[in-house]
This record gives sequence, C-alpha cells and structure tokens, in this order.
Amino acid sequence: MLDFGDAKVGPLWDEWVVLWFGLLEQDPPSWRAFMRRYSEGEGDSPQPPGLRVPCSAEEALVFTLLHRFNWALIRTVIQRRAVEPSTVTSLRLLAEMMWLSGVFGGR
Repeated sequence: MLDFGDAKVGPLWDEWVVLWFGLLEQDPPSWRAFMRRYSEGEGDSPQPPGLRVPCSAEEALVFTLLHRFNWALIRTVIQRRAVEPSTVTSLRLLAEMMWLSGVFGGR
C-alpha cells in the first residue's frame, strides 16, 4: 500500500521519486512489476488522478531535480556507484545513472 498523502499537499510526481529511490531501491524489475500493477488499477482503488508516470530517464530526472531532497539523492547514487562526480558531464549521463532508462522499456 502506498501513502499518497504527500501528493495531496505537494507535487504528485514527488511520489515516483520516493518510490524509485526509497521503496524499490532503484531495482528495475521491481519498478516494472509495480508499474504493471499500477496501470491495472485496483477495483475500488483507482489510480490517483493526475499521477502521470514518467516516460523516460530524462523526464524522471526532472522530477528528481525538483524534489526537496534532490542533492541528497544524487550524492547517494554517485556514492553507491563509486563514480567520480567530475565524470558526470551531462544531464543525460546523470539521468542514466539516476533512473536507468531500461526501466521505461518494460511497462
């Protein structure tokens, strides 16, 4: 069960950032499984209105950069992947590192 309470007072897309980096710990199979189930809906629990799913790593990066804890998330991912920050030379590389564009192919 997800708590969409924060989305009622803040931006709806914040939920995807928390889901990907928190609950799912950047695990692509878990993301795809969640998205498959989310898109099916649940009889009496339909999808929250307006909670559009990001369709690319670049779009998801925008959601991440606008998130309140964006730099902490970025720093954590860079440390986990043991990447030298100076080697991240473009937003496309950052998007790939943060969101792994492969997660968007299997929805």
